[in-house]
Amino acid sequence: MSIVYQLGPVDPNGSAILLARLYKLDSSQNLVPAVAADFQSITWSATSLHDGTPIGSYTNVNLTPLSVYVLAALSTGSVWALDQTGFNFLLVLPPGTFPGEPGTRITVTFVMADGVTTFFLRANAPVETVE
Repeated sequence: MSIVYQLGPVDPNGSAILLARLYKLDSSQNLVPAVAADFQSITWSATSLHDGTPIGSYTNVNLTPLSVYVLAALSTGSVWALDQTGFNFLLVLPPGTFPGEPGTRITVTFVMADGVTTFFLRANAPVETVE
């Protein structure tokens, strides 16, 4: 499953912080925060909103180790303003990801470790999910 962030113009020398709260269903069908061990892999790619071309070398960039990006516990703070529950996915896009583009599409693809589980999310920016 992928989540897609569509970002408007960003300073070419700037970076962006993408946050989300990732949930999964436990054995009792309750929503619980996902942890790094729930994922086999996570990758991200950047493309131009203008013409869909890849940006730089940002195609299927592996996020490893997963524990750096999927936090062990929900976090809150000034970067998360949606609610008091917090986030457990954090991706800081490096400067150069936005080389003068009018907008950028960031696709983050999650492969679950069990190959089956669907996860649920809440993000700090408008997103769409893609199966």
